[in-house]
Amino acid sequence: MLLVFSRGLFGTPGPAIISSGGSWRMRAWPVRLLFSLRSGWLVSGLLLLCLSTCSRPPTLRVQVAALPALSRSLAISLVQQGSSGELLAATMESLPPYDLPQPTPDQTDFVLRLWLPMATETTLRLGVAAFSQAGGSGCVLGLAQTALPFSGSPLDDTVTVSLAEQSDPAQPACASGPRIIAVSPASLSIRGGETLVVTGWGFQPGARLVLNGVALETRYVSAGQLEATSPSAPRFAEALLQVDLPDGTSLRHTGLRYVAGQIGFVQQAVLPIPDAEYALDVADLDGDQRPDLIFYPTRYSNTTKTLVAYQRSPLTFTVEELPTLASRLRGLKAVDLDLDGDIDLVTLDRMGRTIRVLKNDGLASFSVQSYTLAAGLEASSFACVDLDGDRAPELILLTAGGTPAQALHTLRNPGSGGFDLALATITNLDSLPMADTILGTDYDLNGQPDLWIVTASEIHVLQNPGATPPATPQNVALLEVTDFASPRLVKDFDGDNHPDLLGEGFDTTVLLSGSNPRWTPRIFRRACPTNAYAFADLDGDDLPDAASACYSTSEVRFSLQRATSQRFTSDKKAPAMPLPMGIDSVYQMLFHDVDGDGRPDLILSADTSSGPSPANYHVFRNVSQ
Repeated sequence: MLLVFSRGLFGTPGPAIISSGGSWRMRAWPVRLLFSLRSGWLVSGLLLLCLSTCSRPPTLRVQVAALPALSRSLAISLVQQGSSGELLAATMESLPPYDLPQPTPDQTDFVLRLWLPMATETTLRLGVAAFSQAGGSGCVLGLAQTALPFSGSPLDDTVTVSLAEQSDPAQPACASGPRIIAVSPASLSIRGGETLVVTGWGFQPGARLVLNGVALETRYVSAGQLEATSPSAPRFAEALLQVDLPDGTSLRHTGLRYVAGQIGFVQQAVLPIPDAEYALDVADLDGDQRPDLIFYPTRYSNTTKTLVAYQRSPLTFTVEELPTLASRLRGLKAVDLDLDGDIDLVTLDRMGRTIRVLKNDGLASFSVQSYTLAAGLEASSFACVDLDGDRAPELILLTAGGTPAQALHTLRNPGSGGFDLALATITNLDSLPMADTILGTDYDLNGQPDLWIVTASEIHVLQNPGATPPATPQNVALLEVTDFASPRLVKDFDGDNHPDLLGEGFDTTVLLSGSNPRWTPRIFRRACPTNAYAFADLDGDDLPDAASACYSTSEVRFSLQRATSQRFTSDKKAPAMPLPMGIDSVYQMLFHDVDGDGRPDLILSADTSSGPSPANYHVFRNVSQ
């Protein structure tokens, strides 16, 4: 026995109550039950009889198409919206789920009965979800929503919704209850003003979208959709989104980021430096929370002065000589050696025999400790790496010329930043080709840094040995490369959670990438003929992009990396930046967030055809929006 009643939007009984064997439950009623009679004259006669003698409530006929094959139940949300756009309090929001017959048909019709006054005209917002389990539980396999005018006529109004596929029922994250399925757009402009659309299921009137802890003015569309206008953001960053429901439930979504819709730079400062062959590092030496620029002379420089451009007010620099350093250098590292929160400096002289440790008092005043290698030894490279997990970095030297002829010297840091050459652990590298660079990063993704020993054609990885490496390494992984020089380490270049290594060849840059232990060489082709290029996340999508200083056209060209293709391509949102007048040739480029706004700024050194100095360093502020 089937008894059909109706409940209107204003609290009157109904939408469809089906009784079977004394058990009562709310259910949407399949329309095919109404029209099971095949004779057209009989159907027409019954309809005319009903229209003349009955006063049945108006009926909305909902046709649900594109049901996923594994669907077991449907849930429908229906909300009445007034002429001014507000949601009316009396709604049919919580219609009981309808369990589908099995096997699920490709297309099913359902009927909802609405008891509305004939003169009432309103907008109905409809949401439909298909679930992988009975009773509206399990995964949301399909989702659709629409809005339609409803006149309340005695004849059926009809709407068709086609479900968009949402999820895989095999995923363990699929569970019953409210959920967020997708967020559009996938990234937000830092300018703000975009329509943020959150789709899912189980949303309720009064739900709020909260972005980075700030509640947004939220528009409730249906149980499957919420909308808001995105606010602006001061920096590129991950946007933490959650949905707070009136019943206290809170849903969270990860992966949303603020990005730039247009890449742009403006020149901020020009620093006269006496030699274009200086190397550059960036660190806050005077403790004012503003990065300073450290210029130190290389083996090829014409001067021995180390200079620091202190940023004592935002983007205003004062260049001073660092008196405790007065020699050409093979390398300089800015690192907190003694764990006091201040940046110390470690240098290697140009002959590769003297290491200097400059302890910082926090105000850019340094005390110096010097260490001289034994006669005949020469260090080609050094690294500061915390091998034993106590946060105090060890000092690693790559040497040649002694016994063994090629070795690693590991000097343990007790936490004070002091070292003792006599207590260094020596690892024999005679069996390896001649190496010239030592780097430190996590190769096997176990959370501990490893040692990378780089030659012209091979990379050997000594997996984390602790503070006392063995005399002869046993666990060295080998990566073979061709035409590889000037290695640079880049953190997760292509978003696969594995460290990538970059090296300059004759005419291209080789990017070693892929899943450990198998690596796949990739070729980065520069955007133009150039001596200088650099990499940074320019648009905020958490993937490094490329910049090349073109000497043929006197401009900097940007190539953005896309997660979908993992390729560097020109992009209309990253127009080329003309170089200022007077720049003859760019020697080096570096990206660093100098002003603290979360955007990488550009620093480049260049010859100048005019002015008091033969070379200038130019600081370009990132103003991408």
